[in-house]
Amino acid sequence: MKDILEFLQSGNIAWAFVAIIILWATRIDLFKLFDLKRSNKDKDIESLEKVISSNQFDDYYKEVMRKRLSELVFEKHFGIRVDEIKISALMKLHNQYPREATWLILKRAAPYIQLNDNNELAVEITKYHIFGKYFTQVMTFLVAAYALLLFILGIFIQWSNGNGIIQFGALALGVLAVALLVSSNNWPLEAAEKVKSVIEKYDQNQS
Repeated sequence: MKDILEFLQSGNIAWAFVAIIILWATRIDLFKLFDLKRSNKDKDIESLEKVISSNQFDDYYKEVMRKRLSELVFEKHFGIRVDEIKISALMKLHNQYPREATWLILKRAAPYIQLNDNNELAVEITKYHIFGKYFTQVMTFLVAAYALLLFILGIFIQWSNGNGIIQFGALALGVLAVALLVSSNNWPLEAAEKVKSVIEKYDQNQS
């Protein structure tokens, strides 16, 4: 136990964690990746616009390309990949409840949103999803509790030996980042639950 405490106190784990984060950040330029993805979408949109405005294709083919163009433009601006029918349904819901059904909420809830037989929006949440939600909450609590324990341990070692708070504090922050990452798995389901309540309110107003 003493050897473990000495190893943790030395800061090797904390600095190793910091080094991994720095290497990851310097090797992967997320902004360039997003720009590349956006550039590819722009090229696809431009190509479809040329096809639609051209006289070399029949009306049926142009109509198919027009639908595809609307889907790409919608995905580019709102980050949701859906067909034209679902686009129309999402627009109606957002226009009816712009504060509750924001585009961020709709984007997160998109995997749970389906269309019923009447081409109306419906949110499907199963018992498996609910179990996953509570499991994620428990794991988030355990990881966050572990981070708090590390921080308290750092304070104790700092008080007894005069050092340790920096090493353990850095490690605790890293563990808290993991807890936040774990908790983010519940964001889509939480958004879906909110959208479900909005849809139910929308259906009541329509009836």
